[in-house]
Amino acid sequence: MKYLRAALSSDPMPPTLYGGLLGIGWVAEHLASYVNGLPENLNDEIDGALASGLESAAWQGHFDLVSGLVGVGLYSLERRTSQVAASNVQRVVDRLAVLALPQASGFAWWSPPEQLGPYKLGQYPKGCFDLGVAHGVAGVIAFLAAVTAAGMQTVRSRELADGAVSWILSHQRLDRLPFSSRFPAAFEPGGELESTRYAWCYGDPGVAAALFLAGSAFGRAEWETQALEVAREAAVCPAEKTLVSDAALCHGAAGLGHLYNRLAQASGDVTLQEAARNWLRQSVDLAEPSLYGNQSFLEGIVGVGLAWLAASTSVTPAWDRLLLLSIRS
Repeated sequence: MKYLRAALSSDPMPPTLYGGLLGIGWVAEHLASYVNGLPENLNDEIDGALASGLESAAWQGHFDLVSGLVGVGLYSLERRTSQVAASNVQRVVDRLAVLALPQASGFAWWSPPEQLGPYKLGQYPKGCFDLGVAHGVAGVIAFLAAVTAAGMQTVRSRELADGAVSWILSHQRLDRLPFSSRFPAAFEPGGELESTRYAWCYGDPGVAAALFLAGSAFGRAEWETQALEVAREAAVCPAEKTLVSDAALCHGAAGLGHLYNRLAQASGDVTLQEAARNWLRQSVDLAEPSLYGNQSFLEGIVGVGLAWLAASTSVTPAWDRLLLLSIRS
């Protein structure tokens, strides 16, 4: 508890869900359901600061899950019994609406160059449209599904979801080679839609999970059908074609195993069940000794261990709400 308070008051910590203050706040709120003795007002200061920031016209943050608006919204959803946090969820939806760019096929969100990491900036020096869960439109779709499942849907959130799903489905790579991804990781206007690896963060499995959650939350059976079609196709891709090279939750074998497992549980699909088993077995083989020294959630042994635990017990995981792979009703 002493360590948690010190971390929450740490000045250099950024206000982000991953690697930042909101991540600690999310974990504290999540654990409060299981651990006695955590004060109910532990995150009140965070909620108030977020409310001020979201109401400010000067707010210029990213829209994504990892470091931006979707992450703020996901933290606030976990805290939604707080009136301020519940209001912050709607503030995030309103901000997403402001940032949404109308397109011929719906709505999309732009990632300007100043918000890109070094690798992606090298690919897209003028910025890009990102389709992934971690940094892109699929993450927005899954978040809006979570808002709806929590009973907090508005006309605006439904319109955004309709537009985002329409947009992302319109950017499938229709002329792709066998065992190449339907959805690119990102693209610049007028650029080619290139194949990407199969993972939670980017590529077909993550997009499929987001579409499935949206279909379930919004009562759109056609979205669920399309999601399962994408997921099944990805599930039978030979391992050597997926570009998976490690065990990590973010972009490795454990992440795919957990993602397919959750989709299989929700749909009863036997193809996805078998893919989950195969990838979880491979995650054991790929968990090299160097991984055990990495304690991170997305890229280290912590996330891999959680995926193994979820697959080996009958307890339905709730921690994967942090990945937008399950939603809190």
